[in-house]
Order: sequence, then C-alpha cells, then structure tokens
Amino acid sequence: MKRAGLALAALVAAAPAAASIARALSLDDLAARAEVVVLGRVTAQAPRWTPDHRRIVTRVTVRVEELWKGSAGATITVLRPGGELDGLGQVVLGEARFAVGELVVLFLVKRGDFYRVVGMSQGAFRVEGGTATQDLRELALVRASPDGPRIGAHGEGALPPMALGDLEARVAAAAH
Repeated sequence: MKRAGLALAALVAAAPAAASIARALSLDDLAARAEVVVLGRVTAQAPRWTPDHRRIVTRVTVRVEELWKGSAGATITVLRPGGELDGLGQVVLGEARFAVGELVVLFLVKRGDFYRVVGMSQGAFRVEGGTATQDLRELALVRASPDGPRIGAHGEGALPPMALGDLEARVAAAAH
C-alpha cells in the first residue's frame, strides 16, 4: 500500500502543470495587433452567465489614465472568459486576470461593445512601482525553431520587466 501511494505521488509530481498554449507574441506583435493600448486602473469586475448559461464571462471596467494607441473613452469594458458566479467558478488558464485597484497596461482589440486582450495574458502588463510586468505562469508559448514549432515551459518567454516609460516608448515606436 505504501509503494502504491509513493508511485501515485511520483506520477502526480511528474505530471505537467495545467496551462494554455498560445503563439508567442513580441512587443512589436502586440502593438501591431492591438487597436487600442491603454494605461488604466481596474475599477470593477462583474461576472455574468453567457446567454446560453453554459459559460461565465467577466466584464472588467478600466478607467483609462493614458491612451497610448487608438481611441477609447475615459472608461472601457474588457470582456474576459471565466469568473465566479452563483457558487461556481470557471477558469481559462492563460487568460489575463485582474484585481480591482491594480494599474495595468492593456493591448486590446474591440469586439462589439467590449474589448478583448490581445494574445491572452501576453497583452496585459501589471504596473507596480513604475515597472510593467507580464504574468505568463499559466501560458506556454509556441515559438518557431529550425526543427519546427517548440512549446516552452509555462511562463517561459515573458518579456523582461521594464520601466513604464520604456514600455510606452516601445509601443509608440512599434505603432509607427
């Protein structure tokens, strides 16, 4: 019995952690694909059922503090899959997640009345102490290699943390 428990523990430990897989996007790719890039503060989150009541989506309200690309109102709504509602939770690994009050830089595309983050969590940077950082812990990125596509480890390939002013300058350069 003890051996079976150890074998099971070894299998669980060896199993890969859950993550989504997405094509790796450079900062230039993010800026090119984004219709809008904002520096904003998350002010609210409101989970809702989809009309077919099969999925939960969360409407994230962001107060725009600076507009780096495109045009947007003073407040925008970002729609992200997943959330918690009616005692149930749904998670889409690799999608950007937010906390009320946090400062973020978002690379966005407009979809109807809402915005979506470009490249899953690749298009969302958290800003703390003047430094912008990607969180790709739940995302495995696919990159081209001479031997064909290569899937990296979860979180591998995140852009290095950078000063907020440097990120803004790189977005401006890429947008031209």
